[in-house]
Amino acid sequence: MIEQKNVDRVFDVRVQERNLRAGTITDQDISNYVSALPDLVAQSTSFATPQPALDLPPVSTESSASEADDDDDDSNDDSDSEAGE
Repeated sequence: MIEQKNVDRVFDVRVQERNLRAGTITDQDISNYVSALPDLVAQSTSFATPQPALDLPPVSTESSASEADDDDDDSNDDSDSEAGE
C-alpha cells in the first residue's frame, strides 16, 4: 500500500496515467480515493473570469466576400484603364 504522506502525489491527475501504467495504482484505487474525498461545495465560492476574446463581434463572411470581390473588380478596372492609355 502507499504511504499516507504520498497519497495525494500518487493520485494527482497529472501523474495518474503514469502510475496506472507503472502498476503503482489501479482503477479501483482511484475510485476508492475519489469516493473518500470530502464534498467541499458548501465551502466554495463561484466567480466569473472575463473572457475578452469571447466578447468580439462575430465576423460576417458575406460582407468579407463581397468586399474582396469589389477590391478585385476595382484593381482590374484600374489595370484595364492603364492598358488602354
